[in-house]
Amino acid sequence: MRARKDRKGSGSRQARRWARRLRIPCILLPLAGAGAIYLRHRHLPKEVAPGSFVTVDLWATAVGMVAIAFYSVWLVIRWAWKLRSKPWAS
Repeated sequence: MRARKDRKGSGSRQARRWARRLRIPCILLPLAGAGAIYLRHRHLPKEVAPGSFVTVDLWATAVGMVAIAFYSVWLVIRWAWKLRSKPWAS
């Protein structure tokens, strides 16, 4: 099977481009979750602190953000590995 000629760049170049695009959200999502938890527990006055339901929801959301970040990194690595082994595959 022949490689397509209408594709822009090689497979490794495309993988690097996607890795750059996903680097910022993958770093910022866990940082946003950790920052929200830090501010909730360290800098929020006790008088205005939310109840336990909101706190548990905040923790669950932060864990979800971290899980989504790791999953998106895993997808990029898997996709880059496929492009590396088969440059014509997408």
